[in-house]
Formats: sequence, C-alpha cells, structure tokens
Amino acid sequence: MSDGSVHCEIDFQVNDSPKSMVSFLRRIRGIFDPDVKSWRIDFSKCGYLGPDAVAIVVASVENARRRGTNCEVLLPKGNPSLEAFCEFSGLNHLIDGSPMPEGNHPESTTIPFRVRQASSFNDPDPIIQLIRNSLSISSEVEDLLRICINEVIQNVEDHSQSQIGCVTCARFLRNIGEVRVAIVDLGRGIGTTLREKYPNVTTGQSLDRVLQGGYSAKSRPNNMGVGISNLCQIVTRQFRGELFIVSEDFFADAKSGEASSSKPLGMVFPGTGIFFGAPVK
Repeated sequence: MSDGSVHCEIDFQVNDSPKSMVSFLRRIRGIFDPDVKSWRIDFSKCGYLGPDAVAIVVASVENARRRGTNCEVLLPKGNPSLEAFCEFSGLNHLIDGSPMPEGNHPESTTIPFRVRQASSFNDPDPIIQLIRNSLSISSEVEDLLRICINEVIQNVEDHSQSQIGCVTCARFLRNIGEVRVAIVDLGRGIGTTLREKYPNVTTGQSLDRVLQGGYSAKSRPNNMGVGISNLCQIVTRQFRGELFIVSEDFFADAKSGEASSSKPLGMVFPGTGIFFGAPVK
C-alpha cells in the first residue's frame, strides 16, 4: 500500500459462517485504514456471497463515497445464481446504477440492502416478513424480534456516530433451508460506546456483556440494554440458529447449547456487524 491504494482479491466462498466472515474481514482489512486513498475488492473468483458480505460491502462503499475515497468492486461473473443474488440484493444497483430491486414480491427470497439513517418502528418489517414466510413463528416471537431488531438499529443511531447509519440485508436459502440476516454500521464500536459508562471494560468483555444483556448506555428511556442479548436468545434457543457479532478488534459466536465467548479478530473493524442465521424446520 505504498501508493495509498489497496487491492483485495476474494477467491473463496464468503458463506456467512463466522469462519468465512473472519477470513473475509481480514482479507479486506486494508480498506478500513483511514489513510487509504483508493481501494478495490475483486469478487471475480468468488464462488459464493451472502447477505453478511453484502452488508459489509455496501457500508464500505457508502462510507468511501462520503469520504471521497476512490473505491471499486468487481462482482462475480459466470455463476448464474450468484449473479442473480447480486442483482436482487441490490449490489448491481450499488456498483453500476442499475435499477434497485423492490424485494416485496411474496415469493422473493432476498431482502435487498437498505441504508437506514434513522430508526423507525417499521424497520424490521421486511426481515420479519421474510422470516414469517420461511419459519412458523408465533406472534409473541414476532413481537420480540421486532423489539430486538429495533433496539439494535436504535443503538446504531444513538451511539455509533456512523456517517452512513446502518445497512441491513437478508436472504432465505431454499437449498439448505435457512434465513440469514445482517445489520452493519461503520461507526464507533460497542467497546468504545460502553467504556463511556463502564471505563474499565475491554472490547472483548463488552461483547460478552451485551450478549448476556443489561449493559447499555441507556440513551433512551425505553432502551433496556437487551436488544442483542434477547436477539441472541431468540436465534439460538427459539430457532436453534447462530448469531455472530464483530466489533472493533473482537468477535463472538453464539450457538444453540453452547456458551459464547469473545475472541480477538486480528484486525480492527471500524463499527459493528450483527449477523444471524435461523434454520427452517
């Protein structure tokens, strides 16, 4: 990067698993350097992309454009299903300005990315509808999901100081029967935010604490600090799925029946990504 430019080639499948997401983030780590003048991510040899990678790419491109940083994304070619996902997730629109997919067709399996500058009660609607179309969930679980997702998005608005807000994307994979959801921001991380109230907490401890619940900067009277923890419980206990969270220099992975613990990321991700998958039964 002697000339201030970064080139990242993604020649593996970014399949939304924690392992592949950590590998992906480490491969593109250079684009998060505030001094980088231009960057390129080359997906031409990539065999798979999911909503998790889409949300990170969209957030990175939007952030670069706001900062005046030259950026380029080369999308996969030659794989019809992957090319279709790039279209219906909105990646084509982001890169070449092609029409943005609406994503409201009742048989649609992809919720296109959306950049949210401010939270609203209806933010979770497309995600919940996708889950409802794929999973049999009670009205109680649906209400809890709405509360959790709303609080996660409110946290971005209240604490992250993200210039782009947050990016959401979701998809139902028919071939394996799983719903996957991503929520990403590129602002202040969870550790930085919590240290304003808990000065001695490390980033790793902060992820462990928010997964346990009850730790919040409490910027809103109705914010109980349980958005991520309750979302984690719904995903892992109700849906028997998996939640992966990355913020600053740590990540944590929570699965059904397993205790979660944070681990060093090996780099600094400037913000927070919350990703979860729920199998259809």
